[in-house]
Amino acid sequence: RITDTNAFSVLEALRTRMKDLPYASLTLAGREVPVVVLKARSDEADTALLDAVDAAMGLDDPAHTLVYADAHRDVAKRARVDDDILNAVRLSGETRAADWLTELMVRGEPAAPVRPWLLAPLTQPPAGQPTRGKVVCNCFDVSEEAIVAAFRAGERLEQLQARTRCGSNCGSCLPELKRLAARS
Repeated sequence: RITDTNAFSVLEALRTRMKDLPYASLTLAGREVPVVVLKARSDEADTALLDAVDAAMGLDDPAHTLVYADAHRDVAKRARVDDDILNAVRLSGETRAADWLTELMVRGEPAAPVRPWLLAPLTQPPAGQPTRGKVVCNCFDVSEEAIVAAFRAGERLEQLQARTRCGSNCGSCLPELKRLAARS
């Protein structure tokens, strides 16, 4: 979760390090405030690479960064929280929480309710914490959860499109919208 002014500098700093990895993808999540998502695989931990990622993402400031390290299991994690907002996470060796942590950064909600679990190996946020689910329409940031809820409430596809505009711009989500409509 970074400001628009440094999103491209963070992307570029990370992109230069990707060439040394057997697999790496670098994307953006979120709309109003971008969240840089780097997914990579390596056969062994590269401390220089992890240090470079930490520096690019602002995870090298001990005053704002939570740190978990288990050298025996080859797991190293960091999370940066500023003014109770989760702004950066780096998971190495164990990444079960990546999806819900990304979602928390996209929403920009307070981290206090989940702070004890930010570095835990959980595939879902702790009980009672809302999840948004995957985004079906990237053009207008409409989640699968919102679409399914609308169909269950009796909305037709045309009504959903009129209200949310999903499926009305590039059209790439129309097959998924139709599949969800048929399933509901």
